[in-house]
Amino acid sequence: MTNSDSTTRSRGRPRAFDEAHVLDAAMDLFWRVGYADASVPDISAVTGLSTSSLYNVYGSKLGLFEAALGRYLEEVIDGYMVGPLDRGSAGLADVEAFLDRLEGTIDRNPARGCLAVNTMAEQRHLPPRLAAAPAAYRRMLRDGLRAALTRAAEQGEIPAEAVDPGTALLVPMIIGFNLLVAAGAPANETRDVLDRARAIARG
Repeated sequence: MTNSDSTTRSRGRPRAFDEAHVLDAAMDLFWRVGYADASVPDISAVTGLSTSSLYNVYGSKLGLFEAALGRYLEEVIDGYMVGPLDRGSAGLADVEAFLDRLEGTIDRNPARGCLAVNTMAEQRHLPPRLAAAPAAYRRMLRDGLRAALTRAAEQGEIPAEAVDPGTALLVPMIIGFNLLVAAGAPANETRDVLDRARAIARG
């Protein structure tokens, strides 16, 4: 057997672990404690992988974090939180449902907020490989809100001229809301942000 044959077989060998489980466990840990406070032993404990396996597969703690952020955007943001805004058929009802989902995060213990927003706050000067995830989150949030507000305008719920300014106001409000939740701000403060967001959405 040649070296190239050996390399080809090695690359094609299936991983002997459930990668979805590993990324979900790592995502949960990073979401709870942040990147800096998630130690490699803690990561190994929650994922069930040895330190050597983690480094062999992901290259570094940063590489695992990058993969976990990608999982978060796919499963949480697109799959549950923001994606329905973009893919929905209603207008204001879809915005209200999104804000209701956000409100459901207020009483979670421990407080978490949004992993993408937390990453922006924790690491002010993100390396390019990490900056892509918060940027993608902001784009998904902006596009989802604009899509829902556009449908609301088409259905006669708000004026058409309210779509762009409404989107521009709501995006930073949602980011600020998530920061407040992650910081453990009083529930009345965070709910007040959502009440103001609802008023803005209604034009």
